[in-house]
Amino acid sequence: MLISELIMGSWSVAIFRLKKSRKVGCGYYLLVSSINSMIMILLLTYKFWQLVLSQMSYITNRSILLANCVSTEVILKSCLASNEWLDACVAIERMLSVIKGVSFDKNRSRTIAKRVIFPAINLIMLTHVHEPLHRQLINDLDEDQQRIWCLSSYSPIMTKYNTFITLFHYIGSFSINLISALTIIIVAARNRFKVESGRAFKKHF
Repeated sequence: MLISELIMGSWSVAIFRLKKSRKVGCGYYLLVSSINSMIMILLLTYKFWQLVLSQMSYITNRSILLANCVSTEVILKSCLASNEWLDACVAIERMLSVIKGVSFDKNRSRTIAKRVIFPAINLIMLTHVHEPLHRQLINDLDEDQQRIWCLSSYSPIMTKYNTFITLFHYIGSFSINLISALTIIIVAARNRFKVESGRAFKKHF
């Protein structure tokens, strides 16, 4: 699975690195999204094996375990949320290209994409900056075995904030995708109706 996902991710990155694929801003959004996806696959694989090896007591160094505990989950959440918003950016650009038609400015689209991507990712990471402060290692004594777990503990206020941020990332990006898709359908149907009406008018005259 890891190899197949990495191959697919590498192909995606290779495709969107081509100049032809970046004639508009969508290419830049999809390039960064592809890189994010590869990072997530690698981190998930690393996290899985780190968990297995730590539970088998092959990894017992608390410094290493704590570093993984406070960083891996935050990076995964940031990458996942970033991909959701990058997909939303793609949806917005496609909607604008349908609305504007031939007057759609490709150069401006690329410029906006370059200016938006990294500030947006940094802002998304800032929304998860509280996570490392509330993660800790817990010793679990089970008969003769000792296991170390990474757990998060939030205050009531931070729990509400965490819930809000999670919902904001997913509902916000989903709403943009939905609105963009509906707008594209409506505008495309309206344009088609105008074309067919024009043809019908010409047939009569």
